[in-house]
Amino acid sequence: MSFFYFPHSCSCSLWSVAAISVNRYVAICHRIHYPRIYNRYTMMIIIPSMWTICFCIDLPNLLGWGAHGFDARIMLCTYDYMKSYSYTVFFVICGFLIPLVAVLFSYTKIFLYARGVKKAMEKVTKEDGNKEMRNGIKDADRKLLRSVMTIMVVFFTMWAPYSAVVFLDFQGAWPRALYVFTVVLAHLNSCINSILYAATNRLFRQGYRRVVQLTCCMICYQLKILHKTEDVVHNSHTDNPETVSQRVSKSDVMHSSSNKNVK
Repeated sequence: MSFFYFPHSCSCSLWSVAAISVNRYVAICHRIHYPRIYNRYTMMIIIPSMWTICFCIDLPNLLGWGAHGFDARIMLCTYDYMKSYSYTVFFVICGFLIPLVAVLFSYTKIFLYARGVKKAMEKVTKEDGNKEMRNGIKDADRKLLRSVMTIMVVFFTMWAPYSAVVFLDFQGAWPRALYVFTVVLAHLNSCINSILYAATNRLFRQGYRRVVQLTCCMICYQLKILHKTEDVVHNSHTDNPETVSQRVSKSDVMHSSSNKNVK
């Protein structure tokens, strides 16, 4: 199962990034059609379909075109890129290039759309003579450009080395350290996305801050309950000396009275 998991998970990771970028493209550039394309029912089709596509990308390995095996270079069970060079080309195209094209297309269209809106608003504000609004539009444009370019450059930078290595080293003669580095770099992309969103988007930073605050409050609340529970348990097992003496006195009185009654 692990032979199948690695290439499948890599493909799904990249296709998920591409799906998110297409989602943002539709939401921003075609917002009128967004509720019809992305709703509860269509998402029940889109998400399984994406995983099915990724399964089909790796399926040829199970049917004889390519193979699975243990790659000693990266110490992982994955597809054997040395078994069939034609399948390696197929995997790079379907697993990397197509998602990359989707990401580039989506974010480029988003940026061009934002530029068009910005120019239209600049024209209006220029006629109105509102300098502050024009400056605000330019700042928003720069922030959008920075965010879009950062996401695209990081995505390409972290996945391109691994794709280039498996695509070009068809004889398996390149150093093992290079393979390990490119695999680790590629998988770090999924970890660094959340940091990129926070670094380039104020709303994400506010959301992360809110999550951290709620988490800290929940931890403090749980610790407070735990402390109270420990106090109750401790008090239940530890008697007060005065209470003990009172219990002893009452016991002595009852014992003496019972002896008198017997006499």
